[in-house]
Amino acid sequence: MYTIKLPQYSIGKGSIQNLSDICMGHGKKGLVIGGKTALEKTEENIKDSLQKINIEIADFIWYGGECSFNNIEMLKEKAESLNVNMLIGVGGGKALDTTKAVGEKTGLPVITVPTIASTCAATTMLSVIYEDKGDFNSIYLLNNPPVHILIDTEISAKSPTKYLWAGRYNSKIL
Repeated sequence: MYTIKLPQYSIGKGSIQNLSDICMGHGKKGLVIGGKTALEKTEENIKDSLQKINIEIADFIWYGGECSFNNIEMLKEKAESLNVNMLIGVGGGKALDTTKAVGEKTGLPVITVPTIASTCAATTMLSVIYEDKGDFNSIYLLNNPPVHILIDTEISAKSPTKYLWAGRYNSKIL
């Protein structure tokens, strides 16, 4: 027998403004982990949404560039030292996989906010792990998917065209 756990979804133009509604049941303090560009493009919207219900953002932190066990451990320690109640992952596949792995290690709920269309990392119950220098390491199976996936189509529509393709980018296809 197989059991499939499916997360909740929100999708639509401007849906990042509803992040406060999604976070409400998960505590009063969150840590936002993401890619550099994704954090830059979403930080103000995240702050605006969460201020509505007085959820504190402990920090906006770059995930480290690779979904590696070293980055996961560093972010786990950061989350624990900040005493947060939830994690919000923002960005592409590696950033979201890193956030999900940190959630697994800490037991914290994870909300994913993918900023590109070409990744399934926002939904899956696994993280693809790499070495710090980018070589593939392993697949890390998770016990639970993110608690919610928030897809703001306005944000993902503004991402570079190459991120509309899943997998390795091939300029000959375009």
